[in-house]
Amino acid sequence: GQLATVIEAIAAAGYNMESIKSRPMPKRPWEYYFYMEMVGAPGKEESRNLLEKVGAVCLAVRMLGMYNRITAHEDGTL
Repeated sequence: GQLATVIEAIAAAGYNMESIKSRPMPKRPWEYYFYMEMVGAPGKEESRNLLEKVGAVCLAVRMLGMYNRITAHEDGTL
């Protein structure tokens, strides 16, 4: 249930989640931790607010990195 709450917070903040991976927590049966990759703007207030909302649901939150998406122009240049 908590994963759904986190995903809803991400969507409500207007971010896209690129991928999610779950791993079992050592010595804690039926408990998992997650790695998520999101597209967002680092340093924006919206990013900080999202991390606060997720932190209210999760035992721990670590941001390993947040990256802006770079898209190519029609001619293939960045």
